[in-house]
Amino acid sequence: MQHRVRDLSPDARLVVEQLLGRPLVETDMITIGSIPLVKAGPTPEQRIEIEKELSAHFDRVNDKIEGIDERAFEEAVAEAIR
Repeated sequence: MQHRVRDLSPDARLVVEQLLGRPLVETDMITIGSIPLVKAGPTPEQRIEIEKELSAHFDRVNDKIEGIDERAFEEAVAEAIR
């Protein structure tokens, strides 16, 4: 939502100036919006479950690459990153 400073009531202008910490100029535009709060991170219990799932995933990956030459593996990873 945008407002021209010259269209603000004196009270609204005072509030905006106090929020911004500076005086406004008649030619200024004010944009007002809201930002939703960011969801909190996982709980300790969820973190433990995530860790178990990741560990199982990496175990499966390790089983698949077992026996592959380590140097060839590192080269393939480096190539994929490029």
